[in-house]
Amino acid sequence: MITGAQIRAARAFLDWTREELAKKSGLTTDGIKRIESNPDQRPHQKTLEILVEVFTDNGIDFSPNGVRLTDETVRILEGENAYMRMLDDVLQTTKKGGEVLFFCSDDRATRPNEIDMEQMIRNNGVHFRCLVEEGNDFTRWPRNEYRQIPSEYFNHDLQVIYGNKVAQVIAGGKKIMIVTNTSFATTARNIFNMLWPQMRPLPKKSKKDE
Repeated sequence: MITGAQIRAARAFLDWTREELAKKSGLTTDGIKRIESNPDQRPHQKTLEILVEVFTDNGIDFSPNGVRLTDETVRILEGENAYMRMLDDVLQTTKKGGEVLFFCSDDRATRPNEIDMEQMIRNNGVHFRCLVEEGNDFTRWPRNEYRQIPSEYFNHDLQVIYGNKVAQVIAGGKKIMIVTNTSFATTARNIFNMLWPQMRPLPKKSKKDE
């Protein structure tokens, strides 16, 4: 299993503090410090499994002799919190700004805690653009960030493009496949950008609606 030195190295790759790792793993900051600082510390197997899962979800690969940040990965997130875990990955990937593209999105399905996470992402200077179904004019963000896809081409499983990653939501949001590959993400982004100017902007809200 992983060592304290590997945990420190993995945190360094992701630019995480112990506090951030503690929040993501559900462990205590002091507990992580003890594992990292004391080679004789023997954590429970379950504790190490939790840490490996958190790091693996964020693109870290452990080997018997070290740690590496994977350039190309396919990860599967499953469970009720899969979408929140994906948004957390978006937050970490776009720390220095950028753009997130939501292909076939529907803000009506977004839960309150997911809205809060999206706001955190936007607070980093990240911009959103969303392609929604024709006739759906419900928005949570500025209306100029949305355009409408004809219903016959709308897929109810969301795709999210960010950084060098593409996340495909399946199984009603309980399963998400994240592909980390620069070429793949570039192709997905190019398709989105090709469609964007051809899609219909949302109608302006009437004074009554406002």
